[in-house]
Amino acid sequence: MTAPYAPHDPVPDLDPPPGRTPLGRLVRLGLGWMLVIVGALTVPTPVPVGLPMVAVGLYLLARESKTVRRVIRERRRALPGFSRRLNRIKHRVPRGVRRMIEATDPLPQGEAGE
Repeated sequence: MTAPYAPHDPVPDLDPPPGRTPLGRLVRLGLGWMLVIVGALTVPTPVPVGLPMVAVGLYLLARESKTVRRVIRERRRALPGFSRRLNRIKHRVPRGVRRMIEATDPLPQGEAGE
C-alpha cells in the first residue's frame, strides 16, 4: 500500500526565471517532444542513444509543463522501485536534475522514507 498522495508541485526553483519568452518556451517544448519521440523510436537500435534522448526530452518537457510533471509523478507513484532509485541517485546529479527529481517525487519530502 502506498502513502496518500499529497501534491507538492510548487517548487520555487522550477518557476521560470524572469526574461523567458513564450517563443523560447515553445522552442523548448518542441525540442523536448522531438527528443522523446526520436528517442522512443531509437530505443530498440543497437546503439544505446534512445533512453538518454527520452530522459533529456522528458527533463525539458517537465521544466516547462506542470502537466508533464504531474504525469511523471503519477508514473513514479505507479513504479515505486524506479522512484526509489531516482531518489537514491539524486545527490549525485546536477542541481537542475536534482530539483526535477524532487519536483516529480510522488511523496512529500517529509514522507520520502529514505
